[in-house]
Amino acid sequence: GQLLYFYSDENNLKTQENFDLETIDLCSINSKDTIVNYSSVYNKIKSLNIDAIIIDKSSFVLDKEIFEFATYIRLLKNNIWDVPIYIYCNFGYKGIIEFLKSDKTNISKTNRFEIINNSLFEKDALEIGKIKFFQNLEQKKQESLNWNDFIKTINVEKPETSNHTISNEWAIYRWAHAIGANDSDIEKIENKVENNIYFKYLQAIYPITEIQEIREEQLKVENLQDSKILYIDDEADKGWNGVLWELLKQSDVDDFELLCDELKNKTQNEIIDLSIKKIKEYEAEILILDFRLNENNFDCSIKEVTGYKLLRAIKEINPGIQVIIFSATNKVWNLQALQNAGADGFIMKESPENSVDSNFTQEVIISFIQELDKANKRRFLKEFWIKLNDLKIKSSKFDNEILIAWNLLYDSFTNQK
Repeated sequence: GQLLYFYSDENNLKTQENFDLETIDLCSINSKDTIVNYSSVYNKIKSLNIDAIIIDKSSFVLDKEIFEFATYIRLLKNNIWDVPIYIYCNFGYKGIIEFLKSDKTNISKTNRFEIINNSLFEKDALEIGKIKFFQNLEQKKQESLNWNDFIKTINVEKPETSNHTISNEWAIYRWAHAIGANDSDIEKIENKVENNIYFKYLQAIYPITEIQEIREEQLKVENLQDSKILYIDDEADKGWNGVLWELLKQSDVDDFELLCDELKNKTQNEIIDLSIKKIKEYEAEILILDFRLNENNFDCSIKEVTGYKLLRAIKEINPGIQVIIFSATNKVWNLQALQNAGADGFIMKESPENSVDSNFTQEVIISFIQELDKANKRRFLKEFWIKLNDLKIKSSKFDNEILIAWNLLYDSFTNQK
């Protein structure tokens, strides 16, 4: 049968003249961000018809990387995902036992996987080794490798990237697929998902094909087209801007402003000042506000988080401006504090843990639309508050009762769900 051999050193091709090998030089598909550019691997092997894969251990710097690479090949779930995989190394049997300890993905605990050392292919024992190899290969083919059992067995560790970044990129990927959003920023996220083994693992256990369909009418907000909507997020250009544009298009919105690039590398006070200035200039009625607008917002109390401070500042200017917090945080005390500070709505970005429920993506997107609908119906409160404030300035003791009545009326509006 034909074998696929991954290598990085020509000197290791001891078997090329004696086996029918299809070879791929890993050095030719290296990437700066990952050990290997996995999409390039996929493009090279997607049309192959092979009986087994041999991966040369010497192609990888860290032992764990070779197990991750083998796991990724399985996660491609293409026509050769289940062929036997062999790791070819120069260890003795004691060395192989130590080597197995570096397997963090558990792939060595699955069927059709084995580590072989170069004793099989020494020059003076090559023919015997060749016979043994193909006998072993026939045995491996008899082992059952079921996709669902494989997914339950393996485990891929989270990368060192922050949980916030992972949640953000995963949510963009899921939302964009659910509503059919696409632009260059979203394509970058999709490319990262395809090339990152952790995201590939998430794709396998939480396939986007299971996302429930969202009907077009479920994405429409009546009379939203005249609203002045401002989106404030220092990372909106990583894909969220395209996602929100696609959502707002369903309601014929054509007046949608973004505050993003101006906030990068700014201090907390500068971010708040820039945001307030933009809100006033644009005369925003509805704000979609990211909770964490500064890289220093992850190790502090909620009252020190930029989004929280900005929310308080907005409500001091005009409590009638509708503010929907858009964040990956799911801590109850954060949500309560934001509500107490005047937040009119809250939407939680989807993290991998949420995707356990295949309905979550659909539900959170529809919740976002419902929050927009609620904010749109209450945007008159901005003008109401301006008139109320004018009345306060002009009022005398004689009309205090009228002022109290207006205050009660305003409170009744703002307390409505």
